[in-house]
Amino acid sequence: MMRRLFAVLAVLAAESLCAAPSATSGVRRADFRIRDPFVLVDGGRYYLYESKPWFGGRGVAVRESADLERWSEATPVLTLPPEMDCTAVWAPE
Repeated sequence: MMRRLFAVLAVLAAESLCAAPSATSGVRRADFRIRDPFVLVDGGRYYLYESKPWFGGRGVAVRESADLERWSEATPVLTLPPEMDCTAVWAPE
């Protein structure tokens, strides 16, 4: 009886660890701040491009969403090299 219970619990634990992300996973829109965002729609997915950091930023990052409410973590897509004479990156579009 204990072996069967252990086997059932092990299968349930494995299923929960391997399950696809739920609709509630990701970063909520209210939980991050963006200055001068640009949203691109492609194939039913939304891509939000943002300048980071807010002051003296030297790059652009992107977040992805299916519903405009839950977003992926920001992924850098452009970082200016140190030798470029630029004080900040704005308006990523």
